[in-house]
Amino acid sequence: MRLIYTRNEANDRTSKKLDEFVRTELAVANLYIKALKTIEDTAYRSQLVTAMHCHQGRADRVAGRVRQLGGRPSSASGTWLPFTGATPDQMLPQAEVVALLVEGEEQTSRKYDDLMSETDFEVQQLAGQLHGAQQSTCKGIHDLQKQLSESAA
Repeated sequence: MRLIYTRNEANDRTSKKLDEFVRTELAVANLYIKALKTIEDTAYRSQLVTAMHCHQGRADRVAGRVRQLGGRPSSASGTWLPFTGATPDQMLPQAEVVALLVEGEEQTSRKYDDLMSETDFEVQQLAGQLHGAQQSTCKGIHDLQKQLSESAA
């Protein structure tokens, strides 16, 4: 049986799926904000700030599309990412913080993969357009993790 949706219903479904995307990107940006409280090295901080801005930019872009579709994008992030169990003032070692960032990036990359296989063409298209930037951010954090482990050795 094939379901037929009106334009408004289709836009609503698409905007809800895209809003999940907004929440994911906001969650990762917030993860970087928390991580920046524990990283003191200026060079590493610069990489984290760049990654945070990349995620915030993707969240803004997707939120803009949600608004174009008549939806209301979330301003709060999801809670599925690392650090959610840590207390706000808990200071973790630098290597652990970066390991959590790597985990968050990998989860986000998997989310992009899932979104690119969505049946909703709009969701597929936007995820596909942003996928390369996510892969680049993920690689940057993996590289940072490698730098940290080499400098500790």
